[in-house]
Amino acid sequence: MATDIGRLLDLNFSPPRWVDTCGISVTPPFTVVDLCCGSGGFTLGFAAAGFVPLLGIECDAWAAATYRRNFPDVPLLEPPVEQLSDAATRDALGGGPGDVVCAGLPCPGFSTNGNQRGDDPRNWLFTQLARVVDLLQPHVVAIENVPAIESCHDGVFGRWIAATLKDLGYTTVSLEVLNAAAYGVPQRRKRAVIVANRSGVRNPYPVPILSEPFFRTVDAAIGDLRGLPQGAAANHIWPVSRVPEKIAATPPGGSVSTFRGGCRRLRGDRPACTVTANHGRPHLHPHLHRTLSVREMARLQGFPDSFVFEGGISAQQDQVANAIPPPLAEHVALAVRVLLDEVVAGGPMESPTDGGC
Repeated sequence: MATDIGRLLDLNFSPPRWVDTCGISVTPPFTVVDLCCGSGGFTLGFAAAGFVPLLGIECDAWAAATYRRNFPDVPLLEPPVEQLSDAATRDALGGGPGDVVCAGLPCPGFSTNGNQRGDDPRNWLFTQLARVVDLLQPHVVAIENVPAIESCHDGVFGRWIAATLKDLGYTTVSLEVLNAAAYGVPQRRKRAVIVANRSGVRNPYPVPILSEPFFRTVDAAIGDLRGLPQGAAANHIWPVSRVPEKIAATPPGGSVSTFRGGCRRLRGDRPACTVTANHGRPHLHPHLHRTLSVREMARLQGFPDSFVFEGGISAQQDQVANAIPPPLAEHVALAVRVLLDEVVAGGPMESPTDGGC
């Protein structure tokens, strides 16, 4: 799909409109297709906002196993998306298009915690997203990635995504960086959220529902798990450290890792920093001399305890760390409902607002 380079360099994202997502009705039931769905953070958030998940697409075996366990009624396609035929996608949907296609595209090629390699082949998965969008023609596309997608590699990938969507008829494409802590997640996790629509209206984004000093804290999220032994709750497991003396000597805010942003001791009275797997060495518990358990990581991401992760401990850590926090996804979905209510259900036009809950 060719894109004129001159137009690409001149491309700007469209300004958003900010909507209050508290009290939005979740009827009628719109539908969503989740591409690169991982364990299902986007699906869980959209389902909480009243969307009916029609299909998940995920090639990682353990993430797919987690998705199947937690969404047993949602069809799941597991081939790599570049090997997935249009016919297989149509068959899995039963012929019905989704109102929204969402995607948590892989971020290592863009993340400041990684090497930001422009030649990482995962960077180009957005071309497969474009193929699925062109096939399904949803009303709205929602993409989540790290904030650096807007600026790294001279911003070429972010603008290329926008230009590609515009070539498909999604004339309004916006990018905003949202902090998960502002939507009830006990973690300062900033994510770029791209929203595009083919109706020519401004893209809605959720007004923050919390601000400093009212963000949820680590202790509030995981304090009740503090005395539980390994295995006492689903996914409440953690690796045994080979450097226990270093962990014991690490103060709040300090780190035992040379990996940027990794393996820090969290502060119990503050939101967590961005939850990472850090190659099997996640952040340290604020009070105990060990790393976080998978369940504690999941709590800090906003997953409910009923959501169970499959695989070995490393696979579980990766699934949690790679997910969009479900409460953030829910508020993005609620904002998208405002647009769908206008252009699909024929509801009243919503006015932009600077308010909140």
